[in-house]
Amino acid sequence: MVKREAAVSADALEDDYLVEDIIEEGDTQGIAVEEDFEENAPADQGSASIKRKVVEDMAEEPTKKKKKRKPKKNNDPFQGVDVSSKPAAEQYDYILDRQKRAKSTWSAIEHDEQAPAISAFLDSQKFTSPHTIEFLPSFVKFGAAGHKKLLKEPPVEAMAAPAIIIITHSAIRATDLVRGLKEFDKAAKIAKLFAKHLKVEEQARFLAETRLHFAVGTPHRVKELIELGHLKLDRLELLVVDTEKNAKRLDIFENDAVNGPLFDLFGTHITPRMKEGKTKLGIF
Repeated sequence: MVKREAAVSADALEDDYLVEDIIEEGDTQGIAVEEDFEENAPADQGSASIKRKVVEDMAEEPTKKKKKRKPKKNNDPFQGVDVSSKPAAEQYDYILDRQKRAKSTWSAIEHDEQAPAISAFLDSQKFTSPHTIEFLPSFVKFGAAGHKKLLKEPPVEAMAAPAIIIITHSAIRATDLVRGLKEFDKAAKIAKLFAKHLKVEEQARFLAETRLHFAVGTPHRVKELIELGHLKLDRLELLVVDTEKNAKRLDIFENDAVNGPLFDLFGTHITPRMKEGKTKLGIF
């Protein structure tokens, strides 16, 4: 019969007495489990730490900035320019630039030969009134030598041969400009040289029967009538180019619908007279 030891209270234990001493050698199952847990812990902690590291790395990775689109460089030194108020030298540079853009197939020699002669430009800076229709008669008087003759009946040689031609971008604008010249229409009728509602044959007949001081029209129709022999330039003293901008804010030198015929008209028919000192150019 095994003799059982009496239970000892914790208070009765000596200070240096360890509870572990009562665990018999070999009775380590509970400790082993605890050690197993501690051995397995680093694997789980390692997995968690790796995840934390990935998250931290992602957080530390700098956010990629979206590339800002660089604004396109403006290669047009004359964009938005009101050429009518500029000095003659700047007007010449402007027209030559627009001619090069419109006639890109021309050679450098052709551009120089067909561009308006700078000596023919009126000094628009000396014209101090606004460039509006109500002041168009004043601008004509400013540019035409001996303008008082424009208030008198034209001579016989003025048949189909105006002293003043005004070029603009559309038939509607041409009609408005004709109205603006009403103080001159008492002395002579004004030729309307544009395509809207008017046939070439009708205009040819009018020109053949009428002495003229003024003709107002669009580049294509004016050029066509000249080349058909119906419109004569023998008396042309002043060519006025109206630079009113259209709905797209383009003037006649920039407007692709009309600038081609305009530069053809200049180069073929007007520039030679300018270089000879026979015709002046007014930018209105």
